[in-house]
Amino acid sequence: MSLAFYVFLTVLLAVVLIADPVLGRRIMGRLERDVANGVRGARMRAYGLNIVLQWGMTAIFLVWWLALGRTTAEIGLHFHVAGLEWIAVAVCLALTALFAVTTLRASRNPKSLDDVRAQIGRLSALAPHTSAELRRFDQVSVSAGICEEIFYRGLLLTALTALVGLWPAVLLSSVAFGIGHAYQGVTGALRTGLVGLVLALAVVFSGSLPVAMLMHAVLDMVQGRLLRSAVNLEHPEPEAAPA
Repeated sequence: MSLAFYVFLTVLLAVVLIADPVLGRRIMGRLERDVANGVRGARMRAYGLNIVLQWGMTAIFLVWWLALGRTTAEIGLHFHVAGLEWIAVAVCLALTALFAVTTLRASRNPKSLDDVRAQIGRLSALAPHTSAELRRFDQVSVSAGICEEIFYRGLLLTALTALVGLWPAVLLSSVAFGIGHAYQGVTGALRTGLVGLVLALAVVFSGSLPVAMLMHAVLDMVQGRLLRSAVNLEHPEPEAAPA
């Protein structure tokens, strides 16, 4: 590997391990203050900033990757599935559908929503409250599905694999994904790291990054609906009919 490749990987790691966590905390802290102070449009601005940062940072590193003489095919940015990879794709799609159905059902279940409210923590400030915010949150979800997969399961996983081998790279990229979401707190970072591991395995066994992009986007979109229901709706239990 060339010196230019090592420079690329070093800067990439600096972004995911240092810049992302620090910037995420700053954005989240400001959002919490703005929401607490009743600043109008605080969530919409935070969502918009998130979209711009994701696409901007991904574009920079993707162009840099291509400038090194590498290809998009190397990072799985294609849909060329063959043989047993189709089984992996089918399993990934089935798991995604199961997660979506289960989560959407939970968003209509009063007891499940009570559990979410008890655990939501600081994510309540980030959760969409209105229909307009939910639509913008969907845009954030799609952006995350595309950009974070290119960043973590495409560029980072591929670069680390060249350095340390596939399975250590899968583990390290998943840990980095969790650290990059440290603004969600320790529990949130651990949960995100596990999600990153599942997405990395999806890429490894399917051989295709778009599969993980779809999984990631759907996961975030249905989570947004669950969070919105948890922070917005009371869902009172129906009163018992008189005897």
